[in-house]
Amino acid sequence: MLKSLRRKTLSDLKLNRGQFLTVWFVVMLGTAFYGAMYPAGVNMRESFFKTYDELHFMNFQVQMEAAPSELADRAREIDGVQAVEGRLVIESGLQLDGLFLRTLRLISLPDDHEPTVNQADIVEGRNVRADDEIVLLKSFADHHEIQAGDTLITWINGTAYPLKVVGLAFNAEYIVAGRSPASPFPAPSTFGVAWMRYTPLAKAAGMEGQINELVIYAPDTAQENRIRQALSETYPDGVVLSRIQTASGGIIDALIAGNFPMMVFFSGLFLVGSTVMTGILLGRIVQSERQRIGTMRAMGITRRELVQHYLTFGLLIGTTGGFVGTILGYLNSIWVMLTFINTIAGGTLPAFSYTPNLPFLLLGFAVATIGSTLSGIYPAWIESATPPGIALRPAAPKTPGQLSRLSLPFLPRIMRQAVRNTFRVPGRSLNTALGVGLGAVMIFAAFGLWDTTETGFGAYFDSNAFDLLIDMQTLQPADALQEQVSQIEGVEDVQAALIGAVVLTTVDGKTVDTIAVALDETDPFLDLKTLEGADAFSRSDGVWIGHNLERIMGIQVGDTITLSALGQEKQVKVLGIVAQVMGGPVYIPRSLMLEWSPVFMANAALIRSDRADAVRDAAVSLPGMVAVEVMADHKKDLNDYLLFFRTGTIIFGFFGYVLTLAVLYNTVSASLRERQDELAVLRALGTSGREIFLTVTLELLVMAAIGILVGIPIGREVSFYLSGNYNTDIYGSVPAVTLPSYLIGLVSLLAIILLGEIPGLRAVHKIDLGWVSKSQSI
Repeated sequence: MLKSLRRKTLSDLKLNRGQFLTVWFVVMLGTAFYGAMYPAGVNMRESFFKTYDELHFMNFQVQMEAAPSELADRAREIDGVQAVEGRLVIESGLQLDGLFLRTLRLISLPDDHEPTVNQADIVEGRNVRADDEIVLLKSFADHHEIQAGDTLITWINGTAYPLKVVGLAFNAEYIVAGRSPASPFPAPSTFGVAWMRYTPLAKAAGMEGQINELVIYAPDTAQENRIRQALSETYPDGVVLSRIQTASGGIIDALIAGNFPMMVFFSGLFLVGSTVMTGILLGRIVQSERQRIGTMRAMGITRRELVQHYLTFGLLIGTTGGFVGTILGYLNSIWVMLTFINTIAGGTLPAFSYTPNLPFLLLGFAVATIGSTLSGIYPAWIESATPPGIALRPAAPKTPGQLSRLSLPFLPRIMRQAVRNTFRVPGRSLNTALGVGLGAVMIFAAFGLWDTTETGFGAYFDSNAFDLLIDMQTLQPADALQEQVSQIEGVEDVQAALIGAVVLTTVDGKTVDTIAVALDETDPFLDLKTLEGADAFSRSDGVWIGHNLERIMGIQVGDTITLSALGQEKQVKVLGIVAQVMGGPVYIPRSLMLEWSPVFMANAALIRSDRADAVRDAAVSLPGMVAVEVMADHKKDLNDYLLFFRTGTIIFGFFGYVLTLAVLYNTVSASLRERQDELAVLRALGTSGREIFLTVTLELLVMAAIGILVGIPIGREVSFYLSGNYNTDIYGSVPAVTLPSYLIGLVSLLAIILLGEIPGLRAVHKIDLGWVSKSQSI
């Protein structure tokens, strides 16, 4: 008898192969998705932290004005500090492609020993051995096709220095090679990093015996707050930054904090959805075999054997799909990690580890197997309890429920029939709505993540109402700088700006180190999007702050804050909050600056020109010029960096569509199979294929509408929650879902509904009316 049941299992799988393959594919895909995402995130996190430990990545950084190098000894005396390096950091110009200058940050290395903090991993070539040698950041070198052995021309204080590249390096301080916390994302077109010996660098910069930065290695996180407080007291004039407040450390921290919830949510939801689908399929198969169950009971097959027989379908789906998905998930996790490293870290991570996360992979396999196996136990147990004599009879029609008997006279006949059919089997309709709802949550969560990214960076790109930015080495009168720059051929308009570090203090004593930007409010070359308060630069009696400062510091419009810089303190009123996805700048009108100082000093020039390349090359003649940043190149760099996140969002949304399509296909196929007699009779009575198509489509639309109405608001809120996990001190987004996304999501879901019903409707038109008529006779 058990042998006969095994043969029946194989024949049933063959008969319903389309539905079984669909469910198997979704279970496999769900397990693979689950096994690829979270384990990849865990391995990436461990790889980062292991790299930090191996290379003694700093826990604290102290930025200061030029100070004696002996000042580093004070930090070594703090309990818990294991290593300290005092260093010189100089922003130089790098001459590439003729006269085009990019910013090359030169960081000093000890003359007589290897650094004990922020050690480099030499990927190609060797470390420096002579005064005219440098080691270049590998990601920057790869972008510009610079090789070990090349000679570069750098400009320091207006003097050109030829330096030989002897090695290409990875450094944990620049995993994400951002310029500063205010501009934390990598911009390899205009910003690079190199390391050279202290003595030649100090001599070129005119700072012999001086340093302007300390890096401290103190790995005991339990003492972090105490050590930071001690550093602040030891260096009261310095800016103390923790690891996650630096450009690279902050972005990595945001990625760890943001990627984990997103990976867990999407992969877990898809896996749950695949298990629900299996239950729907098995429940319908069991219910459709009521008479066969009666026959098997009459033949002596026990109730227990019947339940085991129907659980075999789920067991086969779960074990085979889970097994294949687990293997593919692990392999895909490696691909995800390598893609992440190539995009974020320039292709190098010394302590990269891809050890299989066996407990997590086994958990996914267990969920797929157990969930699929047990999903059919309830209907199998219920139907197998029916006495054989009763089960062998044709099923008696069920009394229609009140909902399915609604008159609905105001609706057309086809619409009334669709609504009644939907409520005739409320359990089936609810299951379908649940599946569509899960898919809609994934889809609209992905749309929300996409819109949040695009809106934030779109506002940032649109705010830069200029084409080039020139950085100057020293402060000079703004009018004089504008006059100098305006003489360059191709410059259409120019505006001087003051960009510098300030300490912001709130009325309740909270402080933060940030960046202030001051420029002419009468025609600012920044078109900032105001979120709260007065329009940006509409007045001159206060300042505007980026929305990250509002979030971090709790500052509101109308609050009074204190700005400290260069030994001066000024109290000022916050007039508005502006969108600023990177950093937390303070925007100051020029008129207000003139109230604080008789002359408006500037260290940057914002240029408008339709000949950016020509202006960029000619700007080298400006005395004290450090580098030129072309905003079009800057935008391209950021878009290249964001490609990884955009691609990931598309993939997450794609899985939502796959889940929705599989649910609808499964629903239509099972529903039409159950109703094939009814539909055949309708055809025999003259109902056209078009009317059947409209009826089935309307039924699906009713069920899908319920799922979509629930899925859209949940997906929207989920996207806001997930995007909020990326927010740090140096990065923050404003959650958004735009109207076009709602429209695209709804239209695409409609297309999925139509696509999901095509196979089932084609099967209806192939039904043999004669066979159906014979099956109705007694």
